[in-house]
Amino acid sequence: MVETLYNTIKTDKFDGMQKYVYDIIANGYPINALLSQIHNIIVKTDMTGLNKALICEKIASIESNLIDGASETLQLLDLCSFIMRRCST
Repeated sequence: MVETLYNTIKTDKFDGMQKYVYDIIANGYPINALLSQIHNIIVKTDMTGLNKALICEKIASIESNLIDGASETLQLLDLCSFIMRRCST
């Protein structure tokens, strides 16, 4: 599932990514487990070290926001759109 999300992000089509994120949230997947799996995928990719570092920093920020009570849907959309931007650079 997370690999499919990452592949959707790499297509650089926001609408497709948004729909997949909504499906993930609707199916009740635990967001903390998703963040951990996304982190593992990012670390293994061939993108630059700077992009990996920025994405990992964003994941940490998202985790902090979730602890503070932020919306899981908005946080996951924020992370995925950030990764999308980093993949296109």
